[in-house]
Amino acid sequence: MSGVRFLASLAVCAVLLSCGCSTYKTFTLLRDEKPQEALPLAEKALAEHEASYGPDSTLVGYDAVILGETYRRLGEYEKARLTLDKALGIFLRKEGENGKNVLFVRYMVAEIPYHKGDFAKAEALFKELVPQAEKVGGPNDQTLAKCLANLATIHADQGRFAEAKGEAERALAILIKTDGAGSEIVAAVRTAMSQVCMGMEDLACARDQLEMAKATREKLWGPGNINTAISYGNLAVLYAKLKDYQRSEEYSLKAMGVLEKNLPPDHPHIASLRNNLSFVYQNTGRQAEALKFSTQAMESTLKTQGAEHPDMALRLNNMAVDHFATGDIAKATELMGQAVGIVERTLGPNHPTLAQLLNNQAGLFYMAGRVQDGLKLLERAKAISAAALGKTSEYYSDTCYMRGLLEADRKAWKPALEALREGQEADDALIDRVMGFATDQNKLTYLQGNRYRVDAFLSLALDHLRQDGNVRSEAMNLWLRRKGAVLEAQKQFQEALVVDATPEVRKQYEELSSVRSRLASLSMAAGGGEGAQKEIARLEARKAELENKLASLSRGFAKQKRAAEVSTATLAQALPKGSALVEFSRFRGYDFAKRANQPDRYLAFVLASGNATPSMVDLGPAQPIDEAAAGFVKSVRDAANSGKPAEQETQRYTTALHDLVFKPLRASLAQARQVFLSPDGALNLFPFEILTPQGGKPLLEEFSFSYLSAGRDMLAFDAQGLSNAAAGTGKPALFGDPDFNLGLKELAVQAKSMGYEPTRGGNVSRALRGQSFRRLPGTATEVRAIKGQLADAQVFLGASALEEALLTLKRPRVLHLATHGFFLEGGEAEGQRSGILPTRAAGPESENPLLRSGVLLAGANSAIKQGGSEGVVTAEKLLSLNLNGTELVVLSACETGLGDVKNGEGVFGLRRALLQAGAQGLVMSLWSVPDRETGELMAAFYRNLATGKMTRPQALRQAMQEQRTIVRERHGSDNPYYWGAFVYLGEP
Repeated sequence: MSGVRFLASLAVCAVLLSCGCSTYKTFTLLRDEKPQEALPLAEKALAEHEASYGPDSTLVGYDAVILGETYRRLGEYEKARLTLDKALGIFLRKEGENGKNVLFVRYMVAEIPYHKGDFAKAEALFKELVPQAEKVGGPNDQTLAKCLANLATIHADQGRFAEAKGEAERALAILIKTDGAGSEIVAAVRTAMSQVCMGMEDLACARDQLEMAKATREKLWGPGNINTAISYGNLAVLYAKLKDYQRSEEYSLKAMGVLEKNLPPDHPHIASLRNNLSFVYQNTGRQAEALKFSTQAMESTLKTQGAEHPDMALRLNNMAVDHFATGDIAKATELMGQAVGIVERTLGPNHPTLAQLLNNQAGLFYMAGRVQDGLKLLERAKAISAAALGKTSEYYSDTCYMRGLLEADRKAWKPALEALREGQEADDALIDRVMGFATDQNKLTYLQGNRYRVDAFLSLALDHLRQDGNVRSEAMNLWLRRKGAVLEAQKQFQEALVVDATPEVRKQYEELSSVRSRLASLSMAAGGGEGAQKEIARLEARKAELENKLASLSRGFAKQKRAAEVSTATLAQALPKGSALVEFSRFRGYDFAKRANQPDRYLAFVLASGNATPSMVDLGPAQPIDEAAAGFVKSVRDAANSGKPAEQETQRYTTALHDLVFKPLRASLAQARQVFLSPDGALNLFPFEILTPQGGKPLLEEFSFSYLSAGRDMLAFDAQGLSNAAAGTGKPALFGDPDFNLGLKELAVQAKSMGYEPTRGGNVSRALRGQSFRRLPGTATEVRAIKGQLADAQVFLGASALEEALLTLKRPRVLHLATHGFFLEGGEAEGQRSGILPTRAAGPESENPLLRSGVLLAGANSAIKQGGSEGVVTAEKLLSLNLNGTELVVLSACETGLGDVKNGEGVFGLRRALLQAGAQGLVMSLWSVPDRETGELMAAFYRNLATGKMTRPQALRQAMQEQRTIVRERHGSDNPYYWGAFVYLGEP
């Protein structure tokens, strides 16, 4: 039930407190959530008092109530019912039908059938109590509120969410008034409300209610209490729904640690946690553990609640999925059939849980080749989920996806596409909800968790319906909506905070900036000990809390700011005349004939201006492309480290990449020479300008490339490809030649002399510890040359190139950073994405890449040497910048375009942080370039811009061509190592 306890209102409290008897000792143990310790005392008290005072004593009635509640909490429901019936008889004889104790014992008795799975009987009993409670206690009676809360839980379990929500809201209003918002009973009703919200798939509401309940319980009881553990368990379920399996596992294990110490091993709460852990392990590729926990959960439920309890269906469902994962389809089908039967008998033929189970059963039929049987089940599942939850629910989307697979299995390609399309429409609404409230990490995990559905759509369109222009448009439209969706949401959120925020939001955002800065320092720690790790955990929790609050506050704004619906038609009109957009996708292929996943592949959509129908080009398996990209990156890194470019090796990779990636696009590009590129996966790691056909010239000579995070960014440009966004209002800011050896004391003095408060120190990464960065005097020359083109620019050189100066900038028109950049490789590779079938595997997330990339400013060497972080400006810190309207950010530093590549979401590093902070355009490098060539290229770039006749990508292309000429004269060849590292990303 909702977890509402009887102790808060039972009249026995005052009596027991005054007498100090053994019953009160039992009472206090229950109050402190120690039912196992309370049990022998409760049994003894009842026996002794019955012998001393007789069977009709009021004290015996109280003893029976406490013993009955003890049995209930321990999951011994039949013993609880018999004992409570005894108490009810005593109070009826003493008080009559309208006695307060009679009313409350009836309330406790009504809970028992619920726990035993008889929801109809429990509902009837509570409905009888509602008018009686209102008559005895009035409209604000606590028992009335508890009855309403439990009715809400029952109705939510029955799928009657509208009724449940009204009852939970009324109960919550009463109890906040009578007991206060910080009371345990309010926390319990918030838990009931969260279950209603989760059933309605309002995960924002569920999250808010659960977080408030958890905060209350941690404050009242501490983390080791049963009530608090129940909150942890409910949060585990929520995060599983958000596909954040790592966090779900953490909360499940945290709750399990408490409950196993305080409850019997087969208690329903523990069984539920095991069931959730089984689900988590199914989705993270840990099949042996999944089967172990699902089996334990099933055995416990069978023992304590019986074979016909609705929870038994959930246990059997998980066991069926686990057996399927081991290849035992026959056993899985048998178990799933049993689960379906239980739900039909106990919850009825129209319950949403039945839709989920029917969908899973259809999936097993699909794998067994029983297509017609599966389709019949899905018709039922679709009707149930549509009636109960509407056509924008997870269940509805699941059903559409499975129908798509079954239709494809009989080669009905168009009906299959129709089903997958309908599922994606449901997913659009689901994703929109998650983007409106979740943390950045939750947004990513949710999208990754549902990625297999997108991949199925792309596979079907590419392999079986590519000749249909409408299908090609549909496939591209879907990818345009999905690609970079988290970055888009983050940018809208950031803009909301820095432009139109209320004082409350601004205050919370300032705290978030402070937390990020402190976290960036500590997370770069070289160990730090237990105290540092605890502080990191505290800051991470606070960061998530602030992100949750800010996301919730900005929901309405984000909807108002949402860009126009992207489509191939709107993009074709937005593209400059004669240009083309190439939208790449790295996706997991699916073989519909074999009913099995394929290795990842690359796909390119090519959309020409004025033509709303794209081409769809299959680039083949991802592995050879990824290997060629990795080989190229290694060749230029080796060149940077040795100072001796290996021209033949570089040429081999640039030719291979041309043939693998660009050559197949030429026919679709036709005459277009201005090309907008939106790379994916490893295609983010090299510039297309340097790709060279065998015996030919680099593409730089033939094409003008502009890079985009996602193709829909084109909608922010006008017909000439220029930004529609407001320009930055601050002066250009140029940073160069930082004095990395500036001492920390001198650093503080310098900051104060410039009017800044010194930043707080912290620790640095093991990868940075012991390193010393050479000063870059050539960048001072570079900055002075640029100053000649930007007369009003602020210049920060040497000791004045401070972190404080950078982080306090407000919307500079141009930001130029000429210094060392860094990207520290993570310890964990990105886990495998979810596949189409439940054979998923994913590892734990590595450390935040925004903490492993950054730039170095004045004092960095001194800070690193002393274990501080002054002058080490991570991408996480840069999120605090206000770059809304900043036209151009130039990262004239080594490898500033690198980061963690996440398929479908781009590169996580400096580039992402600066775009999220509001930068319209970004020039960055993909490898280290000698200072001399960098300075020359930058001077030419700004000189070209100053003419006013070139867009930013055109100015960079012209500078690269000029630099090629210089390199040929200087080095005897035009090796792209010297001229090709920089790319332009963003609005032209």
